[in-house]
Parts: sequence; C-alpha cells; structure tokens
Amino acid sequence: EKPLKPMWLYMYGFSDAHDTFADFKDAKLFHSDYATEYLGALLVSASLIPAPRPVNAVSDIAWASEPPAIGVFLWLDVYELLEVLGNDSSGKLRISLRCAGHEAVVSSRIAYKHRRAAAYTSLPALSVTVPRNARSRPDVLVVVQERSVLRYVDRAFARFPLNDLLAAGRKAKPAWHHLRPMEPTFDGDNFAGLALFKLTAGDEAKEHRFPRRFDLVKPDLDPHILRVHVYQGRDLAPTLD
Repeated sequence: EKPLKPMWLYMYGFSDAHDTFADFKDAKLFHSDYATEYLGALLVSASLIPAPRPVNAVSDIAWASEPPAIGVFLWLDVYELLEVLGNDSSGKLRISLRCAGHEAVVSSRIAYKHRRAAAYTSLPALSVTVPRNARSRPDVLVVVQERSVLRYVDRAFARFPLNDLLAAGRKAKPAWHHLRPMEPTFDGDNFAGLALFKLTAGDEAKEHRFPRRFDLVKPDLDPHILRVHVYQGRDLAPTLD
C-alpha cells in the first residue's frame, strides 16, 4: 500500500461549557457536524508494512518536513437574520467567522427585533494558512452570537468545507442558509434560524492582484409561495387535535 504522506488533521470537539457530548453519549448518538470547538491540528503520516513476527516495540520516529501550504482569504457579507433567537423578541447579535483557530468578528452589534435582524455588514477579511493538499483542510464556521450580561454566547452556526468555498471562488452569491443550534436536541427539531449572507474564499496570491469589491446591496430574490394540501390522516397521536 502507498504510505500516507505527512498531512494535517484538524480536530473539533465540544466546549466544556456545554453538556452536548454527554447528551450524545447518553443517547448513543454522535454527529460530528455539531463538534464546533476547534481543538488544534496534528501533522501525521502513516504506512502499512508486513510484520513477519509479533511487534512488541515502536520503531524509530521518521522525521518529516511540514507539507506545502497556501494562503487563503475569507470574506463574509451578512444581510439578514431570521428566527435565530427562537421566541425571544429582541436582543443584540454578533457574527463570527472562524477557521482553524482564526476568527473575524463583525465590529458593530446587530439589533434583533420581532424575530428579524437587518445586518448589512461585512466582516474584516480573514487570512488563513492552509495545506495545499485538498484532503487536509479545515472547515469554515459562521457563528451567530447573542449578547449576555458580560459576554457574547454562541447560539447558532453554519458549517462549510473550505474546499467547496475555494471551488466556488468569486462566483458565490448571497443565499439563505439553515442555521443549527450550538446545543442540539434529539427530537429532530434542530432548526436555529435562517441567515442571508455571502461567503467567499480566494487564494491569497491571486486576490492581492484582484482586490475584492464589497457588495452590500440586498440581493434580488425570487418570491415563492409554499402551498401544502393535507387530505387525510390515520392513526395519529391522541394529542394531535
């Protein structure tokens, strides 16, 4: 078998402040998409070789140089937020863009009223160094935070593979994205609101030659009507009036 060349493995887990991992363990479930706490990275390699006799000791360490890397820029334009605080009618929000331990935060607080927030703001460009190997790249998180008494608390997030963002490049357009709660439930209802934003990524070397243009004009969205017809029901739960 071909050996696995040195590559970075990015690790994510759960915050100590949350009981999410214990809940997953008790429910005998695990979903890696909800592991949003960045816990560092390991540079590893691996190979599979025949062992003619039982191996009782570890062989000498094979030293390796760090694999090639590239610089990446991330940009986030935020337009609107809906239902991100559930039944709470008002609050102060903030948007955070995260990748491999790096973070960019919107400077101004966003007012949330009547289950809606009009943001129309751009986050500072986030510069990250990532491996050139496409198999060894971190995820990008867009996190909605709520102002508490002393600090901002993570409430909801959306997760994106960095490779997908780089493939889309400047062609990415504003779109509504489904947000997940930082602390998921196990009843199947893990909707934490909607966010209208544009998230783009570009190679650092190329973007220096082609400066980015900010675009905070509300995008044109085609209106739709959702029409649902319910005809019959059988063997429904008694509590469903």
